Amino acid sequence: MKKDKLKTDKSSVKEKSPLPLRILSGIKRVILRLCGKARWLLLGIAVIIFIPIFNSWNYPIGKFYEGTRNEKNIIEPVSRLRSIDQFSVNSSGTAAVMCDIGINGMCGIVDIDTGAQSYANNTALVTDAIHNEVLFPYNLTVTDSGIIYAVSSTSLGDDNSFITSETIVRISDKYEYLGNACEIKYSETDYSRTSKLTGLHYYDGAVTFAVVEKSGVRLYSIDTETQALTTSDVYPTDADGTYTFCVIPLDGSFLFLRSDGNVYRTSFGEPLGESIYRFDMNGDNYCFTQAVQVGERLCVFDEKHPYEVYCLENGSLKKAADIRDLRGEDGSVIKYIASYRPADTGEDTLVICLDNGILTYSGGKFTEKDITLSSGKYFAMYAESFLNVLFYLLILGLIINLVIRKKTLLFKQLAVVIPTLFIISLKVTGDLCDYFVIKENRTITKDLSIICEMGTAEFEGYDFSPLLETNENTGDAYRQLSGRLEELSNERLRKWSGEYVFSVIYRTGDGDDLLLSQNDKLCLPMYTADDTVKSAENENTDELQVVNNVNDLLSGQVRSSSIIAMKRIKDSKNSGNIILKVSTEDKSFWMQRRDFILKVWFICILIFTIITALIVIMSVYITRNINKAKKAVEKIAEGDLSARIKYRSKDELGEICSKVNDMGQSLETLFKEKDKTESFYYKFVPEQFRRLLGKESFTDLSLGDASSRELTVLFCDIRSFSINSEMMTAKENFSFVNIIYGKAGPIIRENNGFIDKYIGDAVMALFENAEDAVKAGTELYRAIVLDPHTAEELNVRDINIGIGIHTGMAMIGIVGESERLSGTVISDTVNLSSRLETLTKQYKTGMLISKDTVDRIAEPEALGLRYLGMIQVAGVNEVKAVYEVLGCLSDEQRKKRSANISELREAIRLFHLGRRAEALSELKALADKGMNDHVTDMYLEYISNLPDEDSGNVFRFIRK
Repeated sequence: MKKDKLKTDKSSVKEKSPLPLRILSGIKRVILRLCGKARWLLLGIAVIIFIPIFNSWNYPIGKFYEGTRNEKNIIEPVSRLRSIDQFSVNSSGTAAVMCDIGINGMCGIVDIDTGAQSYANNTALVTDAIHNEVLFPYNLTVTDSGIIYAVSSTSLGDDNSFITSETIVRISDKYEYLGNACEIKYSETDYSRTSKLTGLHYYDGAVTFAVVEKSGVRLYSIDTETQALTTSDVYPTDADGTYTFCVIPLDGSFLFLRSDGNVYRTSFGEPLGESIYRFDMNGDNYCFTQAVQVGERLCVFDEKHPYEVYCLENGSLKKAADIRDLRGEDGSVIKYIASYRPADTGEDTLVICLDNGILTYSGGKFTEKDITLSSGKYFAMYAESFLNVLFYLLILGLIINLVIRKKTLLFKQLAVVIPTLFIISLKVTGDLCDYFVIKENRTITKDLSIICEMGTAEFEGYDFSPLLETNENTGDAYRQLSGRLEELSNERLRKWSGEYVFSVIYRTGDGDDLLLSQNDKLCLPMYTADDTVKSAENENTDELQVVNNVNDLLSGQVRSSSIIAMKRIKDSKNSGNIILKVSTEDKSFWMQRRDFILKVWFICILIFTIITALIVIMSVYITRNINKAKKAVEKIAEGDLSARIKYRSKDELGEICSKVNDMGQSLETLFKEKDKTESFYYKFVPEQFRRLLGKESFTDLSLGDASSRELTVLFCDIRSFSINSEMMTAKENFSFVNIIYGKAGPIIRENNGFIDKYIGDAVMALFENAEDAVKAGTELYRAIVLDPHTAEELNVRDINIGIGIHTGMAMIGIVGESERLSGTVISDTVNLSSRLETLTKQYKTGMLISKDTVDRIAEPEALGLRYLGMIQVAGVNEVKAVYEVLGCLSDEQRKKRSANISELREAIRLFHLGRRAEALSELKALADKGMNDHVTDMYLEYISNLPDEDSGNVFRFIRK
């Protein structure tokens, strides 16, 4: 009876449960049902992780799954044509392009005129379905039927750095492997680290190319219908050493560029005949590396003149096209040239492929082609977004599972200890890798230094002059130098030479560094540029210098890692322009580092696994003992102040749980109030003050705290505010300045600065980076002065501000007395930046910055600076160089003030040198030409009124 009554009471209680409790109970049952089985969650996570791995193994599927991604690893269905690495056009205007877009790059077949494309996807995913492997094609050409012919190499060696053969492969317009056209195998003595094939060229049903080796040149022709291969006899190197260093296939012919400076044009298998052009190493006759037939004209391109295309006529070069006339100096350069015949005109048209687009040139006019590449709508690409969401949902379900399981203490302990152990292991492994990599780099650097010193001694007194001119002896001179380098690497320095590359660099009078010779390849005479020498700390390499270009293994440039040693050679002419460079082989160096780090990681994972197993065993043992204690504590809050322990008993443990809950409630309330107070306090005192003073919180600040550091100070002042304020009420005055401050504050914060104080209608801001300060000043001026909405919002016709920026050491600290503290900055840097802001009124310009600020900007020329000379302002003893920032002005003002930059700089220079009459002459000439402005007039008036007895040649401002 009692049991039945008890059941009835419970049933009635259950029926009387409030609706919200029943809803919460239902939600709990759903969560338990979905997340109660951890094994299914782990299985789902494992499947999602395995899918990308499977696709990387299964090449046909992986090609479509990977898609095209941008630099942030986000799928990008449509991309503009840019970063072009390979380019070819057939006669009808169908182009095959390979672009370095996103992570893996893209390849596409596009029509230049219509923009239509048959396919676009990753360049590295050309699949040979027969052998189930990935090809990495390069050096391509496209036929009239849309078939791509490209080159794929086979490598040998521990680092796969020696090319043993090169294969011409056929690829469909769907970018699918169609088979091999031919294979060029090299003998063991002719293995090379670089490709020996020239560019592939399609014309009239045949793909032609040449193989250039030290012993000579052989021409090849592939019939695109039958795939029959025809080869010519060898064009051997001359007995006097003259060799062919470059062959350019053309429509029905070939151009041979020889080491003696002569260029020959010949048909397949025919002798070279008469020279059609001769280039000069040190003259105006350029050496070109690309050529294309456009109708009757032969157009060529020289990489040293990346904006111009020339026409070869009657043995001389004439400029045919200049992209600067169309695009200006916007950074675009020519990468490739080609030609085709549009169906609508029937006239041969020059195609100019830039690094960020395509131009066509016909009839003296440029036409810009706006082409986009589409990666295709593949289900797997877009399904990845769904899988990512599902992955995080499964992780969330697994976390919930760990919380709601009965054995929560064990799982929580493992969830904390194992990730902590993993992070510690990761940190220790990273430190060990860094330590041993640094140690290995030091060893390699030491070896390189010894090798470079020995190599320089070997070449002391060597006569390099025959290599610096173009004649019949040039080829022999280059071969002798190459032989000396091979002898040096193979015989004299055999202990090290297997891992290092020896090069001889020539520095021209223009500062270009050209590669004369390298022990592992045949170089173009005086043409192959080398940028490594310029990356040294300074250009004076009389002493040994070492350049460390080692990139992190996670870097996209990891395969180009190297360590380089350089030193000048005391040649027979003592020119000081010859440099010996010894460097590690990039690929070999990367593979050695990779293998070493993989070993370290393997040992780390092994140790981590063993320690984790021991921790799991210990945790299980501890958990069993806690369960024997009747599970006194069911749940403990871990850093979450909102967590509470549900224990209703009135015993001692219940009192402890109640006190813990009370403590959590009190702490939660306390910290909420503290966070609210501290957040409000930050509005009055910049949080950056605390950080710059190295304090953990504002309560740690005390009177006298100070720190010295380099800062950039920005002053911004509203022009004619005093006059306008006279006509405003107090409320209107505050509303006026608050609108200005409302625009200034976000701009300063977005550029990593902070406002130190408001001084009436002026703002003083501090920056740790000079470039951020100048950028903030530019945006301030444009937002307040140039944006018409600002004047409308302020209800004035126009508004103007002045900005002064200076960089220098400053003392920041806490001043005041015990009951009233304030953070401030004390320094001449503040005074000078304030004076510069004041000078904007006299110069009638928007922004002035000091040379100290300019010197700390990576690319100051991008700011559009105008030099205003050395000045001395009132209250400051130092003389400072000042620049006007034109980049913040309107286009009209910037153009007007930019017109006299060089002339004004010259006049100021003459004034500083004490040549006042010449400076006045320059300034008056500007006025006569109508190129003067307020700054030039100021200088003209100042110099004219300067007493002769005043020997100072700086612009002094005696008033503040």
